[in-house]
Amino acid sequence: MGQGVFDAIFAGPTGIASTLLNIFGGTGILSYSTGDTYTPTTGVTVAGTAVSDTVDVSPPDPYHRRDIDGTAVKQGDMKVIIPAAQCTARPPVNSTFTYASEAWNVESVNPIISGTEVAAYALQLRK
Repeated sequence: MGQGVFDAIFAGPTGIASTLLNIFGGTGILSYSTGDTYTPTTGVTVAGTAVSDTVDVSPPDPYHRRDIDGTAVKQGDMKVIIPAAQCTARPPVNSTFTYASEAWNVESVNPIISGTEVAAYALQLRK
């Protein structure tokens, strides 16, 4: 199977991944700011823009006991997968992810690559 065919089947809004997230997952909101921009020549700082992406999401899944090291991954951390096509940009660490009225801090973001494109992001969430 060619890469284009693979991407058409698995990625994008009508792909298998999005369809499965629609059936078994839910909807979450990823919120963050693009960050302030400072211009040294003028000395002016412009406030960042607030971004709020509504995304399909896999049900939050706790980390397995063997993965919990007490530092990078802590007891109570959860992982979710969101489609890259529904994100304005790569979700930044320390953004807020809201699912089922619960807000979580994004601790890490790992892209899931299909060919040359990012198909989804795996987020590590912490209360």
